[in-house]
Amino acid sequence: MRTVANSSSYPARNAKIRLVVVHTAETPCEPGRAYNIAAYLANPSIRASAHYIVDPDETVAQVPDEGTAWAAPGANADGIQIEQAAFAGFTADDWKGDNQQRMLRTQLAPLVADLCSRHGLPAVWLSAADLLAGRAGVTDHNTVNAAYGLSDHWDCGPSFPAAEFIGMVVERLDGATDGGAEKEAAEMPLYMMGLRDGAVVAVYDGGFTRQIGAAEYKHLSSTVPLVPTSGVDEDNILKAGL
Repeated sequence: MRTVANSSSYPARNAKIRLVVVHTAETPCEPGRAYNIAAYLANPSIRASAHYIVDPDETVAQVPDEGTAWAAPGANADGIQIEQAAFAGFTADDWKGDNQQRMLRTQLAPLVADLCSRHGLPAVWLSAADLLAGRAGVTDHNTVNAAYGLSDHWDCGPSFPAAEFIGMVVERLDGATDGGAEKEAAEMPLYMMGLRDGAVVAVYDGGFTRQIGAAEYKHLSSTVPLVPTSGVDEDNILKAGL
């Protein structure tokens, strides 16, 4: 991930991270825009910054997560700020465009899922009332302004597909969880398990249990440990799984 530093920020925070705040940078949704936006924000005269900037093909980092970006008054101290290469005035049909969908699905959703995972945030879209109640999650600059009234920004606009986007984030989080479980199971050692009376022998292999016949048992028995079940309950569990 490329990084463009920005001095219009604070190196630390005075509050725990509670929010991910998404914005639109008021530029076309095109490849290459993320770096250009980051370079523009890095001009000290602009006096604004973000933690990350996304376009259809790239995510660019700017302010470290532990720092405070200047982007959404009222949610700077406890928010991670993300700029999108997009316009607040996009219609619902605009957000369905190829570039917009690619940006949401391949850049923004994975980034927000990672931030939620790393900072212990729920993948939920927050309202102004939620913000005022101190809830944690994901929101946009317009909602921050509705809650705190400290700017006139209205991005990401009324047509931003918030529910669809949060679905993408949840999908990424679920995939990461499932993938981790599959990887853990696949890395478990191969072993055989038999009923105490020896009537059934099964092999536990990569997270799956399968029954084996006499020929395979003979082949495996010289190298794979045989673990007997511990009692009737485990006998029944093993039988049910075969």
